[in-house]
Amino acid sequence: MDTAKLREMVECGVQRVADSEQWRRYLEVMGRFRHYSATNCLLILFQRPDATQVAGYKTWQKLGRQVRKGEHGISIWVPFRSSRKDTETEDEGEARPMYFGTGTVFDLAQTDGEPLPELCERLTGEVNAAHWVALAAYARGRGWTLDVRTMSVNGITGASGVILINESLAAQGALKTLCHEMAHQLLGHTGERKTVERERKELEAESVAYVTMAALGYDTSAYSLPYLTSWADGDAKKVGQAIAESASEIQCAAKTIIMAAQVEQEAEVAA
Repeated sequence: MDTAKLREMVECGVQRVADSEQWRRYLEVMGRFRHYSATNCLLILFQRPDATQVAGYKTWQKLGRQVRKGEHGISIWVPFRSSRKDTETEDEGEARPMYFGTGTVFDLAQTDGEPLPELCERLTGEVNAAHWVALAAYARGRGWTLDVRTMSVNGITGASGVILINESLAAQGALKTLCHEMAHQLLGHTGERKTVERERKELEAESVAYVTMAALGYDTSAYSLPYLTSWADGDAKKVGQAIAESASEIQCAAKTIIMAAQVEQEAEVAA
């Protein structure tokens, strides 16, 4: 697939997602989750390593979910504004001073109620097993470590060539994720191009996965297009620009993965 065609397909697809009711509700809900400091992230990790999305008791209620009775919250640092004004140190009209105290948040897994909106639809289709076998063999041939395990995310790429895939994914989701994580490695996102902003890395890797899966005969648009939309803040032109600027890298990585998958498939047919 040439760059112009890919860019056109992705831009149109992202625009459809950005104009959808699903996107509006997704933004509305995600806006209720606070961005936590590095210190609070460490506190959350220490107290509940498997936490995925955390929020306060009342925030969960506003989202249609209720913290289960008996659940122990996660303690974090939160800013408070003083209830009294220090008349000795403040001028009239100045804001009351801020200080930090402890607050409590709860993980999604500690709540029951309305499901949170998912922007990306999970891929549930089957795949040609030879594609997975071939790509796994290619990854290991490159000296990368491939492992399938229980995780809270679909996949992880490590700087030392580690690729982890969530074992709960259906076959098509697992293969697409493998393509995505392999793309990170091939695109140098954990090496010589590690300083590239994360947003660009994700746009590049998912574009590679999308093209690769299409070439292998799988339609992953229900997941890939919303994923690209989320990383581009709903801006279709932003995705198109990223694809244009990274065209050679995206095409090279996609070609490498496609060829690696097809070698095994051809060998199987010949046998």
